[in-house]
Amino acid sequence: MESYRDWFESAKQDLRLAELASKIDPTLKVAIFHTQQCAEKVLKGYLFYKNQPLQKTHDLLALMERCSSIDVEFDALQTPLEFLNPFAIESRYPGISSDFNENVMKEAIVYAQEVLTFVQNKII
Repeated sequence: MESYRDWFESAKQDLRLAELASKIDPTLKVAIFHTQQCAEKVLKGYLFYKNQPLQKTHDLLALMERCSSIDVEFDALQTPLEFLNPFAIESRYPGISSDFNENVMKEAIVYAQEVLTFVQNKII
């Protein structure tokens, strides 16, 4: 049976993959995609933990709003989620203009870790 722990573990795996891929090539679209996925999965895991229905969405800001309706402190994630949100699309498809570079990748990893830690701390 699926649990919030499964969502959190999947989020951690996405972050580890992003970290490993960024060491190979910090401009890899696949690496930055996994930072967005980390944030998305941990937010969905929190909603699952709170027995909220899950929606098929990649919109981190919409997920944050749902989490904030339960705990207003989730509003503190506005900046990292705004940064990571576009990577659900920009990093997945060719032809979409994106300026991926080492600095963007590093910031994405930091923000994904911040979101992961924040949400994990809400569960403990």
